[in-house]
Amino acid sequence: MKHFVLYGHDLGIDFFTEAPACSQCLAVLDAEWVGPIAKRRVPDVSYSYDGALIVSERFAGDVRHYDGVRCVPLPGPAGASRLLVDELVVVDPFASQLERFDFCTRCNAWGGIRRSPAYVVAQLPRSGFSRTDVSIGFGLGPKRPYLRKPHVLVDAATAEWLRRQRYSGLVLTPVELSTGAGQDDEPSEGVPHS
Repeated sequence: MKHFVLYGHDLGIDFFTEAPACSQCLAVLDAEWVGPIAKRRVPDVSYSYDGALIVSERFAGDVRHYDGVRCVPLPGPAGASRLLVDELVVVDPFASQLERFDFCTRCNAWGGIRRSPAYVVAQLPRSGFSRTDVSIGFGLGPKRPYLRKPHVLVDAATAEWLRRQRYSGLVLTPVELSTGAGQDDEPSEGVPHS
């Protein structure tokens, strides 16, 4: 079943510089950490260098009605929020043939996984927003904390609705999800679009 990975404009900042991080690999330990943002203006959808999904006041207001979507306002003058998604999509890294690397023995997690154009999942997500349980990406080098970033996913109908809103910075990349049983089960329904 076709879904889309939600990407955004490169915001050009490090967001997690003050966040608590693993002393060995520098992965951020609190994925929901919120700190200030120094930008005066942000695109509707953007990512920091180190993995924070940051959205504008407009985008946050438009998606708050979706189940499991939280927009946490950031301190600072930008009117921006961190977009956090609660619904977890469990990805089978072996069946999906994901390449994992940089295992950290201190926090007992992989540093990152290289992106795949298709995921084998335990169960297809409902419509709306969801996120993968695997972290895509990798560390940024010595002495720079980074977020083990899940992919934020949207179903095809939500992707089309987002495109029609003409959000600045919005990038949607297709990804196939399957249950591995050779069938595309129908996901449960989420909150409809307004």
